[in-house]
Amino acid sequence: MALSPLGRENLNFAEEAKTIFSFLEGMGLILINSSDTLVEYSNNSLSVVLYHGRQSYEIGCEIVNQGVVYYISEIITIYDVDLGSKYRDAVASTPEDVRRGLIRLRDIFIKYALNAVRGDHETFSNLANQRRIWAKDLELKTKISSIKPRADEAFRLRNYAEASELYNQIRDNLTPSESIKADLALERALRQSE
Repeated sequence: MALSPLGRENLNFAEEAKTIFSFLEGMGLILINSSDTLVEYSNNSLSVVLYHGRQSYEIGCEIVNQGVVYYISEIITIYDVDLGSKYRDAVASTPEDVRRGLIRLRDIFIKYALNAVRGDHETFSNLANQRRIWAKDLELKTKISSIKPRADEAFRLRNYAEASELYNQIRDNLTPSESIKADLALERALRQSE
């Protein structure tokens, strides 16, 4: 994407954001910051940050609750996993794109993020739970990506006892063909020990 030949001030991000998201003021939030790339509304414990990426030109949104930042895609995911995983911020390098991107963001925000703005405890509990699940997933993927190559290398080097031990650590996450290889490693390790 080519950068806008217009200066940031000519893209009208702040003015459009304040107009399109003016409903936030009716929800008890106060405009506390406004610049060419950032508009922020806040109350005592919650903030809504609308941004126009300085380099990416992406139009996005964060909700900050008690110092914890949640991205709009995370909030979407607790209601619609498929949409949340596919969601991407709009890229806007013209005033028209900025307006369209903010309208799209507002529509998504209204559909998925109003409970969060209202401070709904269940929403934030679901978000925290979702992060715990993602952390466990990441931990598992990291474990698999660390162990599997070592197991494959041990198998290749015919160190079947080591390969079998390593494969067993990730047994539930092996493909059917990898499970056969793990069984074969165990069988050969038992034969080597005789």
